[in-house]
Amino acid sequence: ITLTAGTLPVFCKKTKLFEAQCVEPDKEIKLPVNTRHGMLVRFAAPLSLATLNTMVDQLHNHGPHISLLSGGIKLTLADTGAPLLGGYQSMVQKTARLTLRTVAGEASWRVARQRGNESLVIGDVLNALNRQTNAFNGRQLFIHNKGSVESIAGINNSTDSIWLAYADGRLMDQDSLINTAVPREFTFTRVHKKIIRDDVSAIQQLRLLGKPIKPFLKTAGKIHVDQWIAGVDAGWPEALFLVASSMAEGINTKRNIRKSLRLHQLAAGRGFGASMNRIGEIHQVGLGVDMNDAKAVEWFKKAVEKKDPIGMDNLARCFYYGLGVEQNMAIAATLFINAAEKNHLFAINSVANLYLQGNGVKRDYTLAFIHFKKAAAMGYPQAMTQLGILYKLGLGVTKDPEKSVAWFSKAAAADQKDAFMPLGEAYEKGQGGTIDLQKAFAYYKKAFDAGILQAGLSLGRCYQKGLGCTQDKTKAVACFLKGAEGGDAESLAALAACYLTGEGVKKNSERGIAFLEKAAQDGYLSAWVQLGELFEFGQEVDADPEKALLYYRKAAETGNSDANAKVGWMYETGQGIEKDHKKAVEFYLKAAEKGSALGQSFLAMAYQLGHGVEKDMKEAVKWFQKAAAQGDAKSIFSLAECHEKGLGVPKNIDTAVKLYRQAADLGDAKAQVAMGMLYHVGEILPRDPEKSILWWSKAGNQNEISAIIYLALVYERGSGVPRNTEKARFWFRKAADLGNRQGKEGLERLNKNDEF
Repeated sequence: ITLTAGTLPVFCKKTKLFEAQCVEPDKEIKLPVNTRHGMLVRFAAPLSLATLNTMVDQLHNHGPHISLLSGGIKLTLADTGAPLLGGYQSMVQKTARLTLRTVAGEASWRVARQRGNESLVIGDVLNALNRQTNAFNGRQLFIHNKGSVESIAGINNSTDSIWLAYADGRLMDQDSLINTAVPREFTFTRVHKKIIRDDVSAIQQLRLLGKPIKPFLKTAGKIHVDQWIAGVDAGWPEALFLVASSMAEGINTKRNIRKSLRLHQLAAGRGFGASMNRIGEIHQVGLGVDMNDAKAVEWFKKAVEKKDPIGMDNLARCFYYGLGVEQNMAIAATLFINAAEKNHLFAINSVANLYLQGNGVKRDYTLAFIHFKKAAAMGYPQAMTQLGILYKLGLGVTKDPEKSVAWFSKAAAADQKDAFMPLGEAYEKGQGGTIDLQKAFAYYKKAFDAGILQAGLSLGRCYQKGLGCTQDKTKAVACFLKGAEGGDAESLAALAACYLTGEGVKKNSERGIAFLEKAAQDGYLSAWVQLGELFEFGQEVDADPEKALLYYRKAAETGNSDANAKVGWMYETGQGIEKDHKKAVEFYLKAAEKGSALGQSFLAMAYQLGHGVEKDMKEAVKWFQKAAAQGDAKSIFSLAECHEKGLGVPKNIDTAVKLYRQAADLGDAKAQVAMGMLYHVGEILPRDPEKSILWWSKAGNQNEISAIIYLALVYERGSGVPRNTEKARFWFRKAADLGNRQGKEGLERLNKNDEF
């Protein structure tokens, strides 16, 4: 076939059609005609009616199905039984047919009406089309162009294709078609349309569940390619959506973002909500167009009007973050809830977070738990992690460490990296009933490898102490450094400690202090307190009370309640500042009222001793009890003394013993000494020399002088245990090394006895 137009034929393997692309206009092109497959010829500009008529005459003589697309009009001719575009078989036997199609325009149109036995002339139809160029909306009309024609008409306000065909030898008119029992679409179109709609439904379901659609598009696109192409040819919005989605990803066709957008726009023009939403997403991320949040919002709103749940979720996020619209948490919450009711997975999880945080809705941990559980049941790993946290803290549900660990484990099995750290902590601390340091180490390492900054701190401590792994202080430093480089201030503080002590790295006090200051400035406020303690006690640096007070004040200014207690102690003891008991009490009270156990303990001692306030044992007991309730071992020990001696409370030996044991178990050295004495004397508790030595040894290892001296004397005299001079010498020497006079005298005594 010889045509004179700006086209260049390209054979399309997927549709087995020749597709012509635009080249120079008015250039003579020879198009090879395949006698088996059809051909599609596209023109960049409209052709004249005369040229179209000439082409129709040429093409009609060649038999195979051939389509011309020019200026919004597509002409399709086919012989009986020849394959039509997309693989349709002719439903009108022994009749050639002409398809007239436009791609723009409004709903109502009428082509022509002929009565009698006159033949319908192609030119008349084309002239009619030309007069109503803007009156077409992607519809199709099949016209019998030989013999009698009774009526040719379209349908108002419908996007469906109309198929007019012979019934008993004559063409049915519009009224007959509507009023007869014959369906408006033949069986094959209904079946194919169902396939297309099922494919769209499957894609939407995947998106609702947050799963990728590419695999489905690839598979379905191959199996249903004929139906999809036929649907596009018929102007079905679902088919336009499918082909546009495939084209955007380059699945089963060449990637073409602009053409994909045009197809979505056509589907949106036909009222398809999913395409409206997709256009909004395209504008939001700037895919082939300029990024424009405001335009995205417009399209999301249109999708919401069509009740598209994904559009609801997207619009909700715009209101939540203030993207392209003024931020409004209440509107965002309403949209998220509406999308959640349509089983949109991300929306369900978002609603859970809204109730958890109280954003746009009243905070409700129970409703948060319900929605997280629903999202978790749908397979969402982030919701599983949140359930683990709720069970751990007892928010919205009864506290249950075992269930907490179970949900963390499910999330971790789904490779949810946020679950690795809490699962590691659970195994390290025995939450859920099982301590497993090797598993704790393994999950900390998974979190670290996944890029979670805080994991550097936990993994570093495992290497530092050999928890669940071989001790390696050099690796510990590397982990702390990695976390610090990622901006984790607590990891920087841990790195500072390594430089101060020389563990895993060459000792460098100046660098350690600099790192601690940087950690404090970066938000790890406890570092100010650590710096104060370094200079207060002269740990790794020369003692400097004034510097210690400076750091404690900085920590107090940031709201650190323990720091207020420390500043008070400096006034109490006159370190770095003139001693002032009343001023000390002021700072103790600030700390205590903010919930600092240290401040409560210091305030209790002020009332106990009458420093800065009138002596008041009842008030002292009150503050000791508050600190003890937070697990402060020293306050528990002080309470035990009060119950033993009846100070501020009725005397109660049983309660005293119980409190001594509790404080001793928490590691308080004085309480351990007291437990040792109770077992040594044997008046309140049964005499048990072995238990007394056990408790004194624990206290002695903490350099508690009274315990060291008791141990030395017991072994020297053989009191309740066999006499053992070497053990006695060991403990006397330890006391002497700590500067204790009794220790030195004991060593001298043992040495004289040896000489004698």
